[in-house]
Amino acid sequence: LPKSLEGTGGPFPDSVWDPAGLVKNNSEEQILQWRSAELKHGRVAMLAVAGWFHVAAGLHPIGDGAARTRLSDDPIIALQQLPAAGLMQVFFTLMLLEWMFTFV
Repeated sequence: LPKSLEGTGGPFPDSVWDPAGLVKNNSEEQILQWRSAELKHGRVAMLAVAGWFHVAAGLHPIGDGAARTRLSDDPIIALQQLPAAGLMQVFFTLMLLEWMFTFV
């Protein structure tokens, strides 16, 4: 059991919930990297859900400004109405943030 996982898996100090067997035959550094990626992806998923509800509630001033028109309150239709340049800006901003948090 890696030192970084002690006490993280259950009611006992030596229990770890690992149904896929990822802990076996991997270094502690690799396991810590996977844990940080899992936390980051969970946070991104929570922000995505918050953004979905934000658009569905009718609050999208940035999207309205980028499209120069009123976007739909349906998130899928609003995404289709957004110009390609706006989508590229979002994509590259997310890539930049990922790079910064990984390598800087």
